[in-house]
Amino acid sequence: MVRNMAEKEIKPHVAECDEKGECPVELFKPSIDMGLHLLEIPEEYGGEGMSFETTAMVFEELAKVDAGYADTIVTNFVALRNVILAGTPEQVRRFADVVVPGNFACFAITEPGVGSDAGPSALPPPATATIISSTAQRHSRQTEHVQVFMSVSSKQTQKRGKKAFPPL
Repeated sequence: MVRNMAEKEIKPHVAECDEKGECPVELFKPSIDMGLHLLEIPEEYGGEGMSFETTAMVFEELAKVDAGYADTIVTNFVALRNVILAGTPEQVRRFADVVVPGNFACFAITEPGVGSDAGPSALPPPATATIISSTAQRHSRQTEHVQVFMSVSSKQTQKRGKKAFPPL
C-alpha cells in the first residue's frame, strides 16, 4: 500500500520539487490520509503505536522514492517522542493534538558555535546560557505548527545534559 502510494502520488513530483527546492504541502496529503504521520505515536495520544522496527520498514518504502519526503513525515513523531520523554503529560497532549490531525512539527538541536551536533557542547555555563523559545528564528520551512528545541545544559554531562524546550 505505502509503496504503491509513493510510486503513484509522490514519485511523479520528485524531480520538479528538487529543481524548485521546495515541496508543496499538498504533496503530503496522501501520507497523512494514510496515517503515516501517526505510526510511532502511542495510541493513547491518537497514534497507531507501531514499533520502531515496523515504522522503519514503512518509511524505507517512502525513502526509496524520496528521502526528504520520508524525513518530513518522520520528524513529526521524532519531535513528539522527545516531548513524551521530557515533557509533562499536558505538553504531550497539546503537542499530539496539533500533530495528529495532520499538522507539521519540527525538531531542532541547536546552540551557538556548535551547529546541529549537541553532543560535543560549546554551551556556556547555565548562568550565561541563552534560553531558546518558540519565538526563536527558525531555518526550516514555515509549514510547521509546533516546534521542539534541544539544548545542552552542561559540558560535563555531555549527552545526559540535554534539555528539551517543548511547546509551552
